[in-house]
Amino acid sequence: MKKKLTELRKNNNWQGIIGLLQPRCAPGLPGWQDAELLGSLGFAHSQTGKLDAAEKYYRRWVEVESDRARPLYCLGYIFYLKENWREAIRWFEQALKLFPEYLVCRYRLGYAFWAFDKPRKSKPHLEKVLSLYRQNSDPEYRRKQKKTYCKATFLLAKVYYKIKEPHNAHPLLQELLVEDKKDFVPLPHKLYAMGKVLCALKREQQALDMLRQALNPHHPQHYVYDQMGRVYHQLKEYRQAVQMYQKALQARQLPYILYDRALSYFADGQIAPAQADLHQALKRDRKAKHKIYLLLGKISLHQQKFQEAMHYFKHALQWKQEQYQADYAEAHYQLALCLLQQGDRQAASDELQIALEVDPQLEWDSALSELVRMPVAAETEEAPQVF
Repeated sequence: MKKKLTELRKNNNWQGIIGLLQPRCAPGLPGWQDAELLGSLGFAHSQTGKLDAAEKYYRRWVEVESDRARPLYCLGYIFYLKENWREAIRWFEQALKLFPEYLVCRYRLGYAFWAFDKPRKSKPHLEKVLSLYRQNSDPEYRRKQKKTYCKATFLLAKVYYKIKEPHNAHPLLQELLVEDKKDFVPLPHKLYAMGKVLCALKREQQALDMLRQALNPHHPQHYVYDQMGRVYHQLKEYRQAVQMYQKALQARQLPYILYDRALSYFADGQIAPAQADLHQALKRDRKAKHKIYLLLGKISLHQQKFQEAMHYFKHALQWKQEQYQADYAEAHYQLALCLLQQGDRQAASDELQIALEVDPQLEWDSALSELVRMPVAAETEEAPQVF
């Protein structure tokens, strides 16, 4: 049977493996105690998309070989494929306790934290992947692990960008553009990511060059045009930004593109188109309505429509609390501005205090410093303005 199993594996005949092993791996039969057969049967089911069946056999494999990292990793990977990040993290962490240098497991754990919207927890695992790979000079090890290394490098660059460390992301992407000769990470993805990082580093012309290279001339990607719009917005070339967003929307009508175009319309003083885009985005968006409500509130505040602005800011707070069980520092901050302009200094002070308690790193206007008994946060070029 082992010879037949080897032949089926060589031919990637997953249905053949299932037909061969499943009758032998039922409870009470010898295969139910055989780690190799359980692992092979679980893998065959995973390859045919039968993830629940794969989970069943991997769980049994974990019982049979509880002292090995591989069955724990494989079970975690089933939850990873199901996008059940919490369970995937749980099993990957158990596998790494037994084998801390399990490179692909550590990369998957980093990815699971990233997908679970915990980039800071992702970061040390991805850094460890890079460290383990670089420390091992064995050519065969490097050949086998190169794909995992390249993908971990790319994801770590995305993590650095997400946590506002573009200066750390930039050298990783530079390395990847040179070293990833097999394009384990597709070249347009690398160019697009580099464009975003260069924009964050305020190297806008280089960013635009990278983004133009990332564009597929036959099927231009909406997200690349959207990022080009963001670069032009950063350059305060709002009309050019709007043109890029229009091209993005021709490819796909997505709410975040409408939101970005609304930002440029607003910055260019075109209030009605900005509001129209935001209301369209509200109808389409399922994840970021709080950001849309916030911008609608800012526009109302700019127009000195205070009650309308407060309505939107409170909607932003409510939505984020209901959807993410989290407070929204930026909405409290905008409420503080709104209340201050209406002359309610005490209520404004209370809202600003809450905002800074929720996010101590929140960028806020130094003009509000007298409202709170604490030092003014470090100012940046992009510090919020009092409308």
